[in-house]
This record gives sequence, structure tokens and C-alpha cells, in this order.
Amino acid sequence: MKTRGDISEIEITPQFFSERSAAFSIQGSTNYYKYVYALGREGDRESFEKGVLDGIREKAEVAHYTANFFDLDLDAPYVFYLIAYDRLSNQPTETMEYPFRTAAKGTVPAVEIQLEHIDIYSGDYRIIPNEHCRKFGVAATLGGEYDEVIENDNYKGNALEMLWSWERSRNGYVTVGYQELPYQFTTPGLMLGDEDAFNHPIDLFVMVYGEDEDPLSVQKFVFETPAYDDTLPEAGVSIRVTDIHDNGAMYEFILSGNAMGLVYETVDEEWYEQLLSSGSYYEGYMEDLIYQNGYWNYVHGVSRTSFPEVTAQPGRNYRVFYMVMNYNGPFGGWSKMQTYSYTTTGERSN
Repeated sequence: MKTRGDISEIEITPQFFSERSAAFSIQGSTNYYKYVYALGREGDRESFEKGVLDGIREKAEVAHYTANFFDLDLDAPYVFYLIAYDRLSNQPTETMEYPFRTAAKGTVPAVEIQLEHIDIYSGDYRIIPNEHCRKFGVAATLGGEYDEVIENDNYKGNALEMLWSWERSRNGYVTVGYQELPYQFTTPGLMLGDEDAFNHPIDLFVMVYGEDEDPLSVQKFVFETPAYDDTLPEAGVSIRVTDIHDNGAMYEFILSGNAMGLVYETVDEEWYEQLLSSGSYYEGYMEDLIYQNGYWNYVHGVSRTSFPEVTAQPGRNYRVFYMVMNYNGPFGGWSKMQTYSYTTTGERSN
């Protein structure tokens, strides 16, 4: 397709067609300053040219670009539409069309993902490859973050190249599997953020390999953290302190079923008594202290958990402060703080 005699035609090359995804490589020249493209159905050309077709996108100042499409229908016909704009005349090319069909279920290498649990801190997923898939690589992120990386000047839309380069570099972003794989993605940034942690999208990108272990296609799955639940009961916790010795003790926390997080801290009893009588103390001081400096533990699915305290001194009084949160997290999910006091064994030194 030409707009001027000295400009080579634009090439549209399919990078891959999968069950629910597709990608096209667009190769033009620097004489084109912008691509306008969309995915539609047969007969959508007029809507595309009028700019009213859903999902129209633009990409400027890039000669070679890859357009990705995810969450497509299985075994369905589509048409890739493209117009390029000439830099000199600002005139569009004629509309280019590339019809194709997504793969039927189970006919090409692909995976499915089962969501086993998700909260604002972590998610448990099960990656299930079909019989044609011998290898895959999965990378997860907060919603939209990898989309921005894919679009930068390093990858220019090429999601397949991005994931493959990460897998080859072993930078830890991609987890490789060869069979059904339990996969956990932790998002501690949500816990420390604001209430956007609720109903927050989580993206999982899966790179699927062919039989020769060359990367073949990319699938994208979008999940969402749960909504805030103001009816959620307060989480419960109790403590057992055993094996008290010169330098500490063993703590066992017994948790209720809706506990998501546990935080605790041990302080010297004399220090605490001095704090209470000082001008620094305020209501909520210890809650703030252990939340910022205490030992944080993710306890989804855990009924009991134990931790040793080994930094105490002989013959001194200590107090353990602890509290748990339910699945609303730090946004109203904390239970009331509790304490437990004990004295280490041995002879106290001055």
C-alpha cells in the first residue's frame, strides 16, 4: 500500500494466532508518522474509517510496531484494520485489512488459569497447560504496569519478545513451568497503599512455547482483588508462650479462619512502663509502633503459626504486643491489640 511512489509498502505480518489472543507486526518506514488500527469483524471497515469502531488505537513515531489483542473469542473470525499517515502530506493510506480466525479450543498450545484465592495482598493461581503445551512462562503484575513496559521503546508492543528476553535473562520476572503449576503472586505494595487496593486488577501474562521450545504466543489473564467488605467479622487470635529461656521464648499464635495478616513485637517491660509515663506516649502509640516495625506475617489459610524470640536478656520482664487483620487489611481490618507478659529465665545482669 503506497501513498507516494518512493515509499515502500507497509507490511502486516501475523506474529501469532492463539485461542484467545493474536498479534500483528507492522513494518513501515519513517515516512509514516502514525498508525491507527483496530480489531473488528467483517464489514466493520466503514465504522473503522469513521473512527467509531470500538477499540481503535493509535501509535505514533514508530516504524516497526507490534499490535497485541487479548481476551478474544475462541474459534472466531476477526479482521485487523490499519491506516498509516504520511508524514509529509498528513494523508492516510487506504484501509488495510487482514482477516483471520482464532484457534479452536485445544488445537494449539495454550494454558488455562484457575484462580484459587485472591486478596489485597496475594493471589494463588493454578496454571494448567493443554496437551499441546510442553513449556510456558508466566509473569504477573499489578494491572497495567506491564502494558506500559510493552509499549516502551525497548519492545515497541512486542509482548512475546519482552517475556522471552526476561526468561532468557533469568531476571526473576518469569516463572517457567512444564506441567500444571501452582503459582503465587504477592502484591505487598497494595497493602501499603490506599483503598485502591480493593477491586484492583492483576495481570498474568503467559508465554507459550512450541514443541521445539521456541516462544509461540502470549496469553493475558486479568483478575481482580476483592471488594471491601464492611460486614466481615473481626479476625481473632490468641497466643501460647512456651519454652521460656534466658534469651526469649517460643510464641505460638492460634488464628481464626478470616485472619489474613499477623503482626507482633516484643518490648522490655521497663521500657514500656517508662513510655507510658512519658510525654511521647499517645493512644494508639503501640499499634503504630508494631505496624511500622513489628514482624509482619501473611497468614491466609493458616490456623497456627510459631516464631522464636531469641534477642531477650536473662531475668527480665517482656511484653509481647500482637494483633491480626481480616481480609480488609489495614483499611479497618485490624482487630484490637493484645499483650502477653513473661519473664526470661536466668540471672539478670545490671
